[in-house]
Amino acid sequence: MSAKILVTGASGAIGRIIIHDMVNRGKEVRVGVHSEEQFNLVKMTGVELARLEYGDFSTIDHALQEIESLFLITPYAREQVEYAKRMIDRALLFGVSHIVYVSIMGAEQEPGTQFGRWHRRVEKYLQSQSIASTILRPNVYMQNFLRFIQPSGGFIYVPLNGAGVSYIDVRDVAAVASEVLIAGKEHFGNTYELTGPFPLTMDDVADILSEAVGSHVGYINISEETAKHIMESLGTPGWMADGILELYAMQRNGINSTISGSVEEITGRKPVPFDQFAHDYANVFKAIVQHEHHTYLS
Repeated sequence: MSAKILVTGASGAIGRIIIHDMVNRGKEVRVGVHSEEQFNLVKMTGVELARLEYGDFSTIDHALQEIESLFLITPYAREQVEYAKRMIDRALLFGVSHIVYVSIMGAEQEPGTQFGRWHRRVEKYLQSQSIASTILRPNVYMQNFLRFIQPSGGFIYVPLNGAGVSYIDVRDVAAVASEVLIAGKEHFGNTYELTGPFPLTMDDVADILSEAVGSHVGYINISEETAKHIMESLGTPGWMADGILELYAMQRNGINSTISGSVEEITGRKPVPFDQFAHDYANVFKAIVQHEHHTYLS
């Protein structure tokens, strides 16, 4: 039985959910992973493994054989645009009929951010090709608070002032992607902005997390210089830290406070609100706040 859907970024939070959804719906799925260890994260009946290295054409070509639809999510790397274009080119060669590409909210902004410009270059390249495509532009992920914006010492430190952001749960992004992959044609050529149900300030977020964990979580607004120092002290490369600071600046300008109805329109249900997200992951947040070692996302 040949695979019909190739899921890249398969060991990530979005990819894992899509894989389970596709299998539960009886779809044939192939997963592109870098290692057997990553495959073990998504290993299940009905899933076919394909080693996929963006720098290795032989692995790309093997992964794309007999594929009809490609879910394309690329890592944040300096070669991101090159990797995405390479996947698109090879998908064309192997007769893939539909590519669902995960971009970023604000990619169309001018001059925008470095990460936004990278995604926009990929969007334009994809749209110029003779292959059907759908572009998803999700807002900031709620799950970032589990990994990148964790409370430290009972406080969240980010340079956002009082900016509102309509954070989105990755489970909603995955749900939209699954529907688009299955429905196919009705979504060809469309670009969807994906947001949560309403914008929240960091003070709102801190209050919701406080209730979820049963102890005080506060917010301290910090300067960009302090934020960069914190990121680099945690091992974030300078170029990535600069890119993240640009995203914070865009959020402070209100770009990420807008609301889209795309999640409900495509999935038939309202997007997950932040309080539900915080409740669902309350034990994880409790461990973080209590300084216990806990890793949720790979």
